[in-house]
Amino acid sequence: MSNARHPTRRRNWPYPSGMLPILSWLSLLLLSSSSAVFSQSTWSGLHFGMSVEDARKQLTGEILNEKQPPLNPSAFIFTLKPVPIGAARGEPHIIFENGRLIRVVLVFSMRAEGCFDKPDRDLYARQIMTIDAIGEACTRSFREKYGKPINETGAWPSSTMVGHHLVTKAMNEKFESERAWKSGGQMIRISLSMICDSLSLLITYDPEASGPRI
Repeated sequence: MSNARHPTRRRNWPYPSGMLPILSWLSLLLLSSSSAVFSQSTWSGLHFGMSVEDARKQLTGEILNEKQPPLNPSAFIFTLKPVPIGAARGEPHIIFENGRLIRVVLVFSMRAEGCFDKPDRDLYARQIMTIDAIGEACTRSFREKYGKPINETGAWPSSTMVGHHLVTKAMNEKFESERAWKSGGQMIRISLSMICDSLSLLITYDPEASGPRI
């Protein structure tokens, strides 16, 4: 990857979808989902197609807030307490459409201000730690549970690569990687995108027959 820099900083950086304000992004994500839901089990003992009330009972003590996205009034979202994957901590979002569970998204994204406008060593350390932890899960626990991915796009960046990117402020360099599994009637995807010093890192669980993604 090239580390050549642009002569000026881009203030209005076109962040990938995972870096939009989270509720708005989740609303857009809902628009890509199929209206069909199924009864397959998914993350944390939930089932696609279960009602909001049943999911609320299943998640007793774990729900931080409940919201209805303004861009999709037929949708409803639970935000749960952060969960660990190795050293990383992600924020689960349980997504309903017309009162039925259609998707689970674990959000590990970390957005910086602008494009290297305010370097933050603590943020960068958390980003590197998170990328390493989810990368380790890709190669170990997820493969042990779901088998070999049905799709692997882009090399997963190492901590050395990400550290060099952040130190050199490589504005025209980006990392993109995705791993996907099909198991037990569901699709599991791990998607990473890093532009400037902002990280989008998502784990999504969808019914196998769900519609196209944005």
